[in-house]
Amino acid sequence: MLLMCAQLSVHVSASAWTITGVELIEYKIPRTSVFRTAKGSSSVTPGIFVVLSASSANGQAAEGVGDMLPRKNVTNEPMSDAWPAAQQMAELLIDVSFSGDDLVADRATVVELMAGLKKFANAYRLSYSKPPTKGRELRATLCGFDVALLALLGDIYDKPLHEVLGETRRDSVRIAGVTKSLGLSSSDAQKAVAKAHAEHRCVRLKIGGDEEAELGMLRATALAIVGMRPDLEIFVDVNQGWKDASHALEALGQIREMLRETNYQGRFICEQPTREDDFEALAEVTRHTRQWAQEDPFEILIMADESVWDLEDVRKLVALDAVDQINIKIQKAGGLMESLRMAEYLHEKKTDWEVYVGGVLMSDVGAWANHQLGYCLPRLDYMTGAVPRRAITVNPATNPLLYRRGTRTLVGPNASGLGTGLDREALEPFVLNFHQITTNSNESEN
Repeated sequence: MLLMCAQLSVHVSASAWTITGVELIEYKIPRTSVFRTAKGSSSVTPGIFVVLSASSANGQAAEGVGDMLPRKNVTNEPMSDAWPAAQQMAELLIDVSFSGDDLVADRATVVELMAGLKKFANAYRLSYSKPPTKGRELRATLCGFDVALLALLGDIYDKPLHEVLGETRRDSVRIAGVTKSLGLSSSDAQKAVAKAHAEHRCVRLKIGGDEEAELGMLRATALAIVGMRPDLEIFVDVNQGWKDASHALEALGQIREMLRETNYQGRFICEQPTREDDFEALAEVTRHTRQWAQEDPFEILIMADESVWDLEDVRKLVALDAVDQINIKIQKAGGLMESLRMAEYLHEKKTDWEVYVGGVLMSDVGAWANHQLGYCLPRLDYMTGAVPRRAITVNPATNPLLYRRGTRTLVGPNASGLGTGLDREALEPFVLNFHQITTNSNESEN
């Protein structure tokens, strides 16, 4: 049973701008190749675009776009829950007003709106057989609204989203490397090293399957790096594949011996070797790898990914000194604002921990949100979740993400808000469902 909606109560001092329409567009875009991880595989990129329309008292128009990316294997959130919930959440935003002349106050309104939407999400009765733990419901759905609301303010104030979000701390965002799917062969790993851009700092590999085959693939990777790119780092994502600390340390011990044999002398990053709910296991693995680093000519660094949903999790990890690095995914955090809070807490409490902004399978519309976040983070060491997406059959962004000539640095936004609009014509063949509500009729169109 779906919960009945109640209009969110948000106090504003004026009504210069009012949200007059909300569109939800469910889509599924085929990929050009299957992407595999230890948690599963995907041949499509699904999602829900949300488009907020607002008008001012003098007839001006503004728009904010967000991308909801529910993923069973990432946010424990199937489309069967996200789509009906998003429709009810959309009702709560109609007729919400912003002053249009006080960005601080209007951003506070977005914070209040998102608190109301999160409360709704936490009370939503999920149908999925493996729902997230209490308080983590419908995070990717919330993320889409968070991005769209901030993008709407950007359009109202004629500012890029990152200037609306918070303090701009850097003038560029660079891609650290490209992620390779699970099951990469040794020869393909060598090719990945050879093809790595001079400004890439890592080659990122999905593992957590056949350990013997993967050890051979990693050996080939290490040898190629030693021979061609000694500065290149190996970055593996286990996606919880080793389950517990004992198994993780056994697998990492074999990798450690292999790295010694190949004369590898760089950094080896291991992302989420253990189950997401076992913070103590992460801490145990990290204690061992830090001891190993005192003896080896290389470092093995441990990163948390699935264990990190929001600020509460970051606090727990910091208290245990459980890892060396953190992966922030805006879909799990429920949006950009919570992601920034997490990063600022780390900057205060653990300045030596490195920060990675990852992503899920998405188009450039979703990737623009990661890119905008990158400008605001106090620290940003790795970014792979905002790469121009060539692995899907169509890119529905009117302004695709592009690299600056000759570099892996992304071109900054040249438009207000998210940085792109939605190419509806390109998207049309892949639309599954459409839902629209407007302030005039307050009725839904499907």
